[in-house]
Amino acid sequence: MIDCKVNGVVRSQGFPHFKSLEYLDMNTACIALNASFLQIIGASMPFLKYLSLSYFTFGTNSSRILDQGLCPLVHLQELHMANNDLRGPFRLPIHSHKSLRLLDVSNNNFQGRIPAEIGDILPSLSSFNISMNALDGSIPSSFGNMNFLQILDLSNNHLTGEIPEHLAIGCVNLEILVLSNNNLEGHMFSKNFNLTKLSWLLLEDNHFVEEIPQSLSKCLSLEGLHLNNNNLSGKIPQWLGNLTGLQYIIIPENHLEGPIPVAFCQLDSLQILGISDNNISGSLPSCFHLLSIEQVHLSKNMLHGQLKEGTFFNCSSLLMLDLSYNRLNGSIPDRIDGLLRLSHLILAHNNLEGEVPVQLCGLNQLQLLDLSDNKLHGLIPPCFDNTALHESYNNNYSLDKPLKIFFTVETVERYVEKKSHENFEFTTKKHCLHLPRKSVEPPIRN
Repeated sequence: MIDCKVNGVVRSQGFPHFKSLEYLDMNTACIALNASFLQIIGASMPFLKYLSLSYFTFGTNSSRILDQGLCPLVHLQELHMANNDLRGPFRLPIHSHKSLRLLDVSNNNFQGRIPAEIGDILPSLSSFNISMNALDGSIPSSFGNMNFLQILDLSNNHLTGEIPEHLAIGCVNLEILVLSNNNLEGHMFSKNFNLTKLSWLLLEDNHFVEEIPQSLSKCLSLEGLHLNNNNLSGKIPQWLGNLTGLQYIIIPENHLEGPIPVAFCQLDSLQILGISDNNISGSLPSCFHLLSIEQVHLSKNMLHGQLKEGTFFNCSSLLMLDLSYNRLNGSIPDRIDGLLRLSHLILAHNNLEGEVPVQLCGLNQLQLLDLSDNKLHGLIPPCFDNTALHESYNNNYSLDKPLKIFFTVETVERYVEKKSHENFEFTTKKHCLHLPRKSVEPPIRN
């Protein structure tokens, strides 16, 4: 019944009865989605296990849709009601609904608090997504009573307070925890922590303080750590290097300090390392030979020392390298021509010296190059005239793909400097980093 169109409100009289039906998908239907509609479905299809009502056109009288509508659907295991216009408080049935395993009410307009008793009313949930609503208040401690919970997404709301300790103790099967874009504060986790099965932790854009908690060292299956834009301080812990399954370390816009742990060199699965806009100091580890890493973002720190050949320049899969706004010195290594997949190279605002290496001309995938505000000297290599960078500029390269070349080259020949800027200094739209986001929905369990 996908994309069906029904004018007006559906009534019980004349509604088809399918007593044995277990699966019903009515996504994008033009029907008034309210409590009465769910009650009609419950009476007509009493053994329904899967119901998808996402992307409905109308959402009238929706504040009572769950507390009244769920009651007759006693066998329901999955309910999808995302991307509607459901409004008002988020209410739950009075009695416990022990069959429901998955509930997705994301991208609606629910307001108010998450009911304090949610963990007791829906104790069997394995996946709960109420992201992108307008909920406020604290996270209910009763989530810790959901022993089967694997996915919890409360992101993009107005939630306040701390992460309940009972949640961190009781949700022993939790694999994905997404609390991004709220107003949460305090310490992330205490020592009482049993979320050892976590594979994805997304807490960005909150107000968490203090150090990255030691308790996360128990998460040996962790793949994604997203803590950007908080108020974290202290050093980046060495034990992160022991979580060898880590693919994404995204921790920019905090107050972290100290060196980049040498233990990161053993993270063979790492794809994105983002530590920009912190207070990281010391030199770059020279042991990076990670074959899987694709993006390195270390700008706006206090890194110093030379760019050694073992520092990211042996990472053949690297697509983006941003070391701008640091205190790096020395020359750009000739080995840079080994980064054949590199599309963005940003080394601006450092103390780099020497000439612009001709090896840069061998990077055929390069779309953005920024070497400005360094102490480079000499001529810009004429081989740039034969690269995709220069050809794309002359042929009105599409703005859909970012393109930028900045040079600041010291030279005694004034006309050469003028020519360099005319040919090579221009900018298109700002590049934005899009981070991967994992979405998992567990299957129906019989």
